[in-house]
Amino acid sequence: MGPPSLGSPATAGAGGSGPALGVYPVIAGSGGGGAGVRGGDTPPAANGQTIRTTSDLMAARRGLSIGDVMHLTVERDGQTLRLDVELRSDRSFD
Repeated sequence: MGPPSLGSPATAGAGGSGPALGVYPVIAGSGGGGAGVRGGDTPPAANGQTIRTTSDLMAARRGLSIGDVMHLTVERDGQTLRLDVELRSDRSFD
């Protein structure tokens, strides 16, 4: 089945006030896509934890299973959004 996945690869990049994590295009059929995560979003927090690196994001996901919901805060076009992402197996994306 594979590990739980948001379905949106992330990479470290330059943010306005320092390093920030950015989201690549979201995989169709993924939990991230279903929750409204978009390429270019910057996730400053997940499940109440500050996110600055991919390691931070992985730590926030630790202990969660496929089918669990991750509460992801994203910044997009000057707005802060809270998205509830159902974690899915990366092998389940269509």
